[in-house]
Amino acid sequence: MQQEPPCSACGQPSHTSGVLHDRDHRPRWLDRCRQRFLTTPPTLRVPPARFLEELRAVTADARLPLHTYTDEGGWEGE
Repeated sequence: MQQEPPCSACGQPSHTSGVLHDRDHRPRWLDRCRQRFLTTPPTLRVPPARFLEELRAVTADARLPLHTYTDEGGWEGE
């Protein structure tokens, strides 16, 4: 665990790792370099509006400030 595995896309040293979920395959690690990490959009298991609703509820319970930003068009319901 002391060395960085190569990026799954380009072979450069990876700086992030995550689990890739695919219906046709078992969960597996996806190692990415900084550039691939920044250019890969996140995947949510729930619709974005529901995710934001749950995030707002959690931060309200914890009494934390929350500011959300979307693209120019926004998400449906935002």
